[in-house]
Amino acid sequence: MVKSSEQSPVTADVMYMEFFSREDGTAPTVDDVLHAFTELNLVGVAAAGATFGLDTAVIAKIAVVPDNDDAAVFVSTPDGAVSEGGFAGDICVELSRRLSAPLIADEYVSYNPNGGHEPEFVELDPRRQSIDQVVGFPDEWRVSPVRLRSRACAYASERDGLSVAEAVAADTSRPVRVWSVAGLSVVELPEGVAELPVGLRQVARDRVVLASRAGDVRCVQVSAGSRRKPVDFVVACLPRFLAVECVSGSPAHDVVVSLEPARVVAGQVSLSRRGFPHELLDIFGQLSVWDERGLFFDRAFGALSLPQALVSCVEGDWLSDDVPVVVEPPADAGKQGSSVHGWLGRIFQK
Repeated sequence: MVKSSEQSPVTADVMYMEFFSREDGTAPTVDDVLHAFTELNLVGVAAAGATFGLDTAVIAKIAVVPDNDDAAVFVSTPDGAVSEGGFAGDICVELSRRLSAPLIADEYVSYNPNGGHEPEFVELDPRRQSIDQVVGFPDEWRVSPVRLRSRACAYASERDGLSVAEAVAADTSRPVRVWSVAGLSVVELPEGVAELPVGLRQVARDRVVLASRAGDVRCVQVSAGSRRKPVDFVVACLPRFLAVECVSGSPAHDVVVSLEPARVVAGQVSLSRRGFPHELLDIFGQLSVWDERGLFFDRAFGALSLPQALVSCVEGDWLSDDVPVVVEPPADAGKQGSSVHGWLGRIFQK
């Protein structure tokens, strides 16, 4: 075994896992999951699902060997060296058995502690597999097959408000409410939907800003430009994961650090052509820097010249007592929408 101080830097891929409640209603904790990781010498991190707005006891990530046909995991030694371990599927079976809890991992496969070695494949919503989405949404939202308990509001010009609402209603197959607040249209997205519809620039003439929250996550998506020259970006502020203990400065520690997301995840700015100048490039740069004060929405709304009072809309307190306009989805929305009931709502829905 190569000593950790002599080992070359290790490049790892990530396998996401979600741990669910047991049949008796109890659920594994973050400490339980990290303890099981340690017993199996896995290199991983974990967080409570609720911190990401997910109906999941624990969401976790372990390091796996990249470009490996056998889907092997990385394991560590007490001195922090890292080497190739067992098959990821076998590790999932063992984790489910040790924690006496079902888990989902390994390309959306469900492992049950009472189900032996035969995994149950989870049906996915096409929305999560779309290749048309703007880069930058938290991967923890994308990989989860459970309903996302989110709140999201789109801020559009008054002339675009109903068009944006109609696009969201068609996209989600659900009714959408619209308010007029502070000279803007505030479009409330259905719970579990945390992104704007694909192709919004086909109906929106002005800039649209989406602010969404789920658990401790705060996310801003901006859609601007024109049909021919669209400009889009996403910036998200994320909570931290807890990691297994490992020797500081060791290869295992470096891999753990690679599993821990940056507090601010800034997706690339999507431009119609390279070098196209736009004022949003500067705003994107401002929002991509972590702010220890934890005022992500306040800073984002300020940079986007939106009234600070509108932050309370997405955080839950409405400013207007006016009766909203309700936009119903078209009769064929289920066929034409790019999502099916938002973020995988039909799987593990309570």
